[in-house]
Amino acid sequence: VYHTIKGAALDRIPRENRASLGDELGILGQPGFVAHCGMRLVADVRERDTVVVSAAGGAVGMVAGQIAKLAGARVIGIAGGEKTEYVVEELGFDACIDRKTANIGEQLDELCPKGVDVYFDNVGGSITRAVFDRMADFGRVVVCGMISEYNQDESEVGPPLRPVLRKRLRIEGFVCYDHYDRYPEYRAWASARIAEGGLRYRNDVTEGIENAPAALIGQLSGHNRGKQLVMI
Repeated sequence: VYHTIKGAALDRIPRENRASLGDELGILGQPGFVAHCGMRLVADVRERDTVVVSAAGGAVGMVAGQIAKLAGARVIGIAGGEKTEYVVEELGFDACIDRKTANIGEQLDELCPKGVDVYFDNVGGSITRAVFDRMADFGRVVVCGMISEYNQDESEVGPPLRPVLRKRLRIEGFVCYDHYDRYPEYRAWASARIAEGGLRYRNDVTEGIENAPAALIGQLSGHNRGKQLVMI
């Protein structure tokens, strides 16, 4: 099995580029750009917003949360296990809820007493329902991914829409393909932030093409620590 694409769809990496190939595939590539599109172009994150990011220790979530912090927002992550410490101590989130051990609803009530202004949704399912029930008036829900639902035979029933009317919420999905004209802008911005230490990132590298299936399964199960890559 193989996949081919037209050369025009590829980005040429300049010879003088100092970023690693891993970063080109991660924070400077599509995962970082997806975070930029969702948080800045769709959510229009603002100073003093309360922002919640699910899968906060993943390839997209870790960048999305940092973008919100750089905009002056207060950022709460949702992640699993050791990722919660990484999200707070290394990435600078204000707090992170451990989805494996905590009551997410109770933790959100404690950490977001005035509600959630922006929810960056990477997972769907019960986590999204818990956040949705705590959205503030004029809140924005950015639908980036639904990883909890990808292997289900039937789609989950979504939250009731009555709060959308009462709270005047905005719910918007997006794909980064609609915004590729903005990619050079993001790359320049991210490169400058990385150089000054304002953006951090990590890659999870698996050696050998024979281990690619296990790496994919691990990513879908939340075992990856950052952007999952396979080194061939």
